[in-house]
Amino acid sequence: MKRRVSGILTLAATAALLTGCATTAATDAKETSAPKETVAIATSSFDAPVAFTESFGTDDLSMQVWSAVVADETVIGTLGEPEAGNVWVSTTTATKSTSTDLVDTDVAPVLRSTSDETVAYEAVSPRENEIPLATANQSYSFQWAFQVPEDKAVAEDLVICLNDAEGAELGCSAIIK
Repeated sequence: MKRRVSGILTLAATAALLTGCATTAATDAKETSAPKETVAIATSSFDAPVAFTESFGTDDLSMQVWSAVVADETVIGTLGEPEAGNVWVSTTTATKSTSTDLVDTDVAPVLRSTSDETVAYEAVSPRENEIPLATANQSYSFQWAFQVPEDKAVAEDLVICLNDAEGAELGCSAIIK
């Protein structure tokens, strides 16, 4: 019985101590915002893409390429075999938006080849559901896959571009270092 009482008292003392640590004077109880991380957004285009991992786009919508795999067979399990003569190219990007009413597919990038300026490869999401970008200026990481003809699937020739809702190019990035 003595052990049980001392255990309860120890638990009560610990709870009181933790409660005291969790609360401070009323003047210190104000919520403070975390410092905002600012990343320079480089000006870029299809003809002058930014380097791999640099931010590109606008202050309202920006992206960074974090990784890319040409002829990526790992997405076959999710998306199936590419059409005959094509391979999957996958990328992982970080996207930030000031808007809170967008979903991942609204900001899907486009993959283009510098060896053929007339063609753009549309992003395919390997996710079953759309992901809302519910918090403004929050960085969201997304994987995207693109079906690219085998002869155009040359990493050095591929750039990823971000477009606005009307299809106007906001900027582009190389997909490899």
